[in-house]
Amino acid sequence: MAMKDKLHTGELYLPGDEEIMIDQLKRLDRLYDFNQTRPREMDKRQALMKEMFAEIGEGCYIEPPFHSNMGAGHMHFGKNVYCNFGCTFVDDTHIYVPFAGFPVPSVRKRGRRNASPTENGSPPQGANSRLFCIYLAYSTALVSRITLILI
Repeated sequence: MAMKDKLHTGELYLPGDEEIMIDQLKRLDRLYDFNQTRPREMDKRQALMKEMFAEIGEGCYIEPPFHSNMGAGHMHFGKNVYCNFGCTFVDDTHIYVPFAGFPVPSVRKRGRRNASPTENGSPPQGANSRLFCIYLAYSTALVSRITLILI
């Protein structure tokens, strides 16, 4: 089995493996470009996010600087995810932040809600058209094999 395949199986792998490093450096170059965008370059940020992420939903916003071990290549964001300054994701393998289009009674004035890790990758039931947002505060750090659900 190739080292890069072991990233997703939970087996030990060598992070300095040549194939992993080539892919990681390419992804980190794009992440660098994203982090160097000017505040008014929103279209450029959106285009880079579509290149960087495994999946990125509508209405997502990331405030640079954004840090990710694999340049967001193993990250899956649903709709309306907001990351404030300095969020860090250790995405050696997949991280899922599901869509945020379902109602939760604890919504605050600005659509801010807490997110918590779960082992179950299923989003809560009862989605509707009301707009809510997952808000990841500045200096939030998430590691691999995490799925967030709203509480």
